[in-house]
Amino acid sequence: MTIFLLIAGIISLVVSFFCFKHRSYLKDSIFAVKSTSTSTIAELQKLQTDIARELEHSGSFREIVELKGVIRSNNPLTSDLSKRLCVYYQSIVKEKYEKTEYTTDSEGNRQRNTSQGTKVINNNQTQINFRLEDETGTIVINPKDAEMEAIQVVNRFEPVNSGKSSFSIAGLNISLSGSFSNDYRTLGYNYEEYVLPIDIPIYVLGELSDADNQLIVRKPFDPKKHFIISHKSEEELIRDHESNLKTTTFFAIFCLVGGIILLVASVF
Repeated sequence: MTIFLLIAGIISLVVSFFCFKHRSYLKDSIFAVKSTSTSTIAELQKLQTDIARELEHSGSFREIVELKGVIRSNNPLTSDLSKRLCVYYQSIVKEKYEKTEYTTDSEGNRQRNTSQGTKVINNNQTQINFRLEDETGTIVINPKDAEMEAIQVVNRFEPVNSGKSSFSIAGLNISLSGSFSNDYRTLGYNYEEYVLPIDIPIYVLGELSDADNQLIVRKPFDPKKHFIISHKSEEELIRDHESNLKTTTFFAIFCLVGGIILLVASVF
């Protein structure tokens, strides 16, 4: 019993640590969004031109910016599952299974335990550079390594007896025949897909740079700075993060207090 309390206490403290860490991330993210003023593309283009003229060369401009506009692309991607035209998508396929395990108690009695679980069998994430357009102009966005908030367009479950034996994703042919044995049985597959379609309004917080002789918004050089691309508005983004902050703070304190109580209880 003492060992159980000790282990449970340590786990609670570890969970609390990661909750506090995520809480710090959320606070920084909220501050970054609130403290950065929205710029128009024309304003930023003029600012870069003025700085380049003053320095007599380009390539030194670097600024954290907040932009709002519409996604544009002449050569968009086609997502794996929904076949939507987009500039970013993540397609996930999970196998749902049933597993039987056997344990033997201290008296030598064999017990049969059946449980269900899921595992990811494919996770394909793809993005391309695109143009952000506002009422004053367009600018290139490189979404690599962004904190992406895309739209979920697929979320469905198909049992293995649905008649579908395979499907292709990211150039790979994946068998859906499932696995069957006395101890393991595939129940079906869950499909999820998240996309940033073309021609929708988005919010972008990132670093604007002319290092490649082209104005482009990308992941900031400073790893502490945020790079956010979201289909949500600035107001929705702040509201969601503030709600998550409250929940995370509650769990962080709850696990911290619970962990301390469990550790103290394991000593006595």
